[in-house]
Amino acid sequence: MPEPAPLTDAVTGAVGDERGPTAAALAVVRRGVGPPTIVTAGRTGREGPAPRPVEPGTRFDLASVSKIVTTLAVMRLRAAGALDLDAPVRSLLPVFAGGAKDSVTVRSLLLHRAGLWEWWPLYAPAEDGEGVLGDPAAAVARAAALPLRYSPDSGRHYSDLGFQLLGAIVTTVCGTDLRTAVADLVTGPLGLRATGYGPLTDPGVAVTSHGDAWERRMIATGEPYPVPVRSVPAGRDHWLRGEAGDGNAHHAFGGAAGHAGIFAPAAETARLGEVMFGGHPGWPPGVVAEFAAPGPDAEQALGWRRTEVTTPDGGTVTVLGHPGFTGTELSVAPALGLSWALLTNRLHPTSTPVDVSAARARATRLVLELCSAG
Repeated sequence: MPEPAPLTDAVTGAVGDERGPTAAALAVVRRGVGPPTIVTAGRTGREGPAPRPVEPGTRFDLASVSKIVTTLAVMRLRAAGALDLDAPVRSLLPVFAGGAKDSVTVRSLLLHRAGLWEWWPLYAPAEDGEGVLGDPAAAVARAAALPLRYSPDSGRHYSDLGFQLLGAIVTTVCGTDLRTAVADLVTGPLGLRATGYGPLTDPGVAVTSHGDAWERRMIATGEPYPVPVRSVPAGRDHWLRGEAGDGNAHHAFGGAAGHAGIFAPAAETARLGEVMFGGHPGWPPGVVAEFAAPGPDAEQALGWRRTEVTTPDGGTVTVLGHPGFTGTELSVAPALGLSWALLTNRLHPTSTPVDVSAARARATRLVLELCSAG
């Protein structure tokens, strides 16, 4: 990898103003070229727990990048013949059944075409009953009982609930809890010792938001999803460090869910993408190709988002990846043997998400430029 000074400039530019984020880390993995290149900037927080400089080992709340961990677990089960992607969800989760739900498959969940609500605060009381606190089985049952919002396979509707159900499917097939299943299927085989579910007590974890401020706002305004929720119980009013910022992951699932809850440093996040290079035992090339291919929606593969990015020579390359609401993103260009992760804490210190799309685009451009140069 060439001198990473431009990458350092890109990461430094992602932090430092009064609105946040305060922390950023970028890691780049190149197939066959030594250890990851890691650049960091900022401090783990400005408010709340005593801040520290961001270091290569600083862990971030990955939020929805956790969906990639769930996807990798599903890929391994698929490769082992333990999970049929075209099986009806009801055959694995009997609580998800009735009417149009009977046509929903595991594949539908991975493609975000199951017709589910995009988001629902399972931990909050609503017209259909009380909220769920600290009971993953009850949380899955409540998610499964919700009426569909759309007709199955009528289009792509990105859904947290779909990956909550996928997490439950992984545990059903493995016969264990999700923490153990993810350790056995993903982080253990990949040697990712610092990647896993919280809560964490490590003071080197980047601070995210102040409690549940953003989800309370979503509930109060009905935006962007008009869920019939009355109030938020057990709301958090402290700075979050080592607790999943996602309310469902923390309150309903006890920290470990299929859609959110994973913490990781930048280098290990980037190494998750190495699987899509096609050379890892347990994830054979045929399964990697199946999960990388576009589905009915060009921007969505099985569990992975899919985009076409312009390369420095004016061509295009397919990039697989996933963003996280906390300001994280994993990107993989399998054809180039490149995987990179840009992690920020964009909810700190205002608890309002800051737009980091420009920083993401700049990091992508610089990674492609530097790696094409040497």
